[in-house]
Amino acid sequence: MNRVISVESVRRGNAAIMSGKRHGISMDAHNVSVRCKTMMGSYTMTFERERIVKAANEAFAKIMR
Repeated sequence: MNRVISVESVRRGNAAIMSGKRHGISMDAHNVSVRCKTMMGSYTMTFERERIVKAANEAFAKIMR
């Protein structure tokens, strides 16, 4: 199992964003961006998909040991 985030999950996520079901989340081939609002203003956090996949794979490996 090399990839946790599949192309299909990106398509479903983008479709949900475009249909208005999810606000503040955008995904592309390399990054996931999350926008959040706080009392201090609006912030956008961007995560590399490869880091997410690596962390998920490590967590999965720990569970399977």
